[in-house]
Amino acid sequence: MSNASPAFPLTHGTRGVARAAVYLSLELFENARMSKTDFDPEYVFSHHAATPDKHAHYDALHEGAKRFAEVILSHVPACSDRVTALSLLRESAMIACAAVALDGRLK
Repeated sequence: MSNASPAFPLTHGTRGVARAAVYLSLELFENARMSKTDFDPEYVFSHHAATPDKHAHYDALHEGAKRFAEVILSHVPACSDRVTALSLLRESAMIACAAVALDGRLK
């Protein structure tokens, strides 16, 4: 974002930075919305055969997720935040594998 929004100036210390971060998050969310023409259920929910290249990507993603899960289990105390971190890691790995399966497309 090259220009800060006038509503969220960066000139007011920590509060201004926090407001700018919220503004940027909302802006990214708005730009990420998907129209009906950006999503083809027929394509997304059809079988996509795994090629040897895709298997290599899946293996790399799974290996990285396993290593990070080990770090979380070793360094984060047993608590609800650790459970959430592991759940989100699992979800992230699944979404990344889905992106590989779909060749980065939703249509």
